[in-house]
Amino acid sequence: MNVDLCAEYLVESVIFLVLSYIILTPVYYIWRLLSDPLHDVWPLSDTEMFSKRRTAGKIPPFYPNGWFKVCDSSSLKKGESRNLEILGQSLVVFRGMDGKASVLDAYCPHLGANMGVTASVKGNCLECPFHGWQFDHTGKCTHIPYSDASIPDQAKVRSWPVSEKNGMIHVFHHVDEVEPYWEVPDIPQIENGEFICHGRFECYIRAHCQEVPENGPDVAHLNVLHQPMVTWMPSSWIQHVWNASYVPGKDKDQYFSNVRVQQQLQIFGKNVPGSATDGKIRQIGPALVHMPLQLSVGNLVVIESVTPVEPLLQKVEHVVYGPKFPLYRPICKFILRAFSGQFVRDVHIWNNKQFHHNPVLVKGDGPIAQFRRWYSQFYCDNSKRGDQDLSW
Repeated sequence: MNVDLCAEYLVESVIFLVLSYIILTPVYYIWRLLSDPLHDVWPLSDTEMFSKRRTAGKIPPFYPNGWFKVCDSSSLKKGESRNLEILGQSLVVFRGMDGKASVLDAYCPHLGANMGVTASVKGNCLECPFHGWQFDHTGKCTHIPYSDASIPDQAKVRSWPVSEKNGMIHVFHHVDEVEPYWEVPDIPQIENGEFICHGRFECYIRAHCQEVPENGPDVAHLNVLHQPMVTWMPSSWIQHVWNASYVPGKDKDQYFSNVRVQQQLQIFGKNVPGSATDGKIRQIGPALVHMPLQLSVGNLVVIESVTPVEPLLQKVEHVVYGPKFPLYRPICKFILRAFSGQFVRDVHIWNNKQFHHNPVLVKGDGPIAQFRRWYSQFYCDNSKRGDQDLSW
């Protein structure tokens, strides 16, 4: 009898577990879809050997002058610091207890410790992990714990201009170390909290920083590389139809440019209702792009950032923002997945191409030459061209 009861109990337990799995699994995935932001990371392809075989030519300076993304604001809490390897530099970003974010050169002027590694934040100062020297947001040493002598004037590190907007921390780079002469514009819906982050896609590419934003005015590639919806069936079955136009900024908006990109999904040559997108892409300086998307279900915005890590190595991020309403999260995730799927097609090209200073252009290529003239303002006389420094 006990054996029969045990067997019956075992069967009931198994049935209960199976039913629980069947019922709770979709509930869990629905909860994940509605609650968790998407964070997708595309690994860097092994292109080391190919990059060494690239022919050195007239490459633009590796690091244009302008604003570059450091990190998301939400990833740096009060009292936290982080090591940065960007723009060919070792830097450290920290947030004081007053909430102010600061970026300093990482190496302590005392004995050269990297303050981005295991450093701590004391009040509003960064404390070197080696001997406890403390540096404020200006880079000046304000405290040496074991010395009563006056602090030498040389006890300081470079402080980089910082701007925190649209949920991101940016740093201003200029080869002549001048102060910022233009600012990253606000996106009101993000600044006032109406829009929140619903996901991000990040990847590393082996290309010049300029080549990523140059994709916008390169109209011809849209209906070749990005026309098929999927690559494993004929494009005539299901495809994207693209159209784009480019307008550079002038006068006070000279550091911005605008690309209007229109997309229509077609199945067997027929437009799919509700699938059209009309994106007015705004290039912000050399390395930021704001992309408001007007969809039939509502408005979203995608921010693209290109941050040089070292020569011909870029960290590219796409962050999607939308209304707080929970049902927008799966919509934003879908948009980001579709966007990243298209972007990866470009990544494979960038990782295996050369930069041509004087490309052979024909009618229909789009305003690539016009874009390059506009982009050239982010280089100056002291900017070192890539072909002048191939030590990397």
